[in-house]
Amino acid sequence: METEQYIYHKSQWIKEPVLNERVQLVTVFFSLEERNCNELKRLKDYFPNAKIVGCSSAGDIAADQLFDDAMVITAFSFSNTRVAIYSDAVQETAVSEFCESAASALQKTDLKWLLVISDGHVINGSDLAAHLDHSFDDNVIITGGLAGDGERFSSTSLFNNQFLEEGAVILCGFYSDTLKVSHASVGGWDPFGPKREITQANGNRLYALDGEPAITLYKQYLGPYANDLPASALRFPLQVTHPETGRKVIRTILDIDYEDNSMVFAGDMPHQGYAQLMKANFDRLVDGAGTAVMKSLESAHGESGVALLISCVGRKLVLGPRVEEELEAITIKLASGFKCMGFYSYGELAPDVHGGPCLLHNQTMTITLVSE
Repeated sequence: METEQYIYHKSQWIKEPVLNERVQLVTVFFSLEERNCNELKRLKDYFPNAKIVGCSSAGDIAADQLFDDAMVITAFSFSNTRVAIYSDAVQETAVSEFCESAASALQKTDLKWLLVISDGHVINGSDLAAHLDHSFDDNVIITGGLAGDGERFSSTSLFNNQFLEEGAVILCGFYSDTLKVSHASVGGWDPFGPKREITQANGNRLYALDGEPAITLYKQYLGPYANDLPASALRFPLQVTHPETGRKVIRTILDIDYEDNSMVFAGDMPHQGYAQLMKANFDRLVDGAGTAVMKSLESAHGESGVALLISCVGRKLVLGPRVEEELEAITIKLASGFKCMGFYSYGELAPDVHGGPCLLHNQTMTITLVSE
C-alpha cells in the first residue's frame, strides 16, 4: 500500500496533487467553507481512476497537525486490496433497509474492513452502528465517523465523486487477504455529579432525567454556558449506562428542539438507563489519545501504513490551543512509515473491544490502523 497526502489550506496548496492514474481510492476531509472550492471538484482530474469519498468536518488532520478551513486529501494505491463503495440517502425509518441493501451489495468472503462515513446532523449514529453490525458478518471490522460542521451544528456534507444529499451514508468496503486492520477508542473524561435515571426518551431524543425536564437540569449545570447551547454542551457530555448490558458510552448533544422540549443526541438515550455529566481533564484527554494508539498497536502491523484518526469536536473545543497535543501523543508512538489522516467529527464508530460490536462513541479519540 502506497499513500500520498495533499493539503489545501487558506485557498492555496501546501502540496498540490499531480496526475496519478494508479490511485484507487482518495479520501478528502474538508471544512464547509471549502465545500464549493473548485479544487475539490477537480480532484477527479488528478486521480481519474480513483473512487473519491469524504465529508465535511470540524477540523482536518494530517500527521500531528490540525487544519481548519482546509482540505486534507489522502491518495491510496493498493497492492493486494480492492475497494468497493456503496452510498445512499437514508430516511430516519429506513436505516435497517439501507444496511441490508449495503450488505447485499458489499458482503463478500474477503471483505476485511468497512469504513463508514455518515451524515452527522440527521442520522442516529447508534442506530446506524447497530444495523451495520447486524447486517454484516462478525469477522468484518466496522469503523468510521459522523461528518462535522465545525461548532455550528447546522448541516453536514458528504462526497462520493459528487456531493450527496442530506442524510447520506457512504460505506467503503476493503477486500483483501493481506490487509491488516486494528482499532481502539478511548475517552479521558471524568464523571461528576449524581447519576440520574433516563425517565423519558425516544431514540436519540432525551426529554427527562429523574422525572424533570432534561433541558432544565442541563442549563443549571451549564450556568453561563447555557446561552451558547447546543455548542456549549460539548464541554459537558453525558456518560450513559445501558440498563440491560451495563455498557457505558459517552453521548454528546447535537441540537435542542424547543418545540417538544427535547435534547437531540448523536446516539440513543436508553429509557431507564442512567446518565451522568462529565467534565474535561486536559491531561487525561491527551493521555487517552496515547492509550488509544497503544491499544490499536496490540495487533501486529508492518513499518508503514495509515492511521485514521477520528476525534470528537468536543475534545477540540475543550482542549483549545492544546488540541494538537493529542495528535502528537499518537504520532510519537507510531512507526515513521505511518501517515496520520482523519477529522474532528460529530461521532465516532468502532467496537469498544476487539471482536465486539460496532458502537457509536462521542468525545473519544478513535483510531484505525491499516497496513498491507
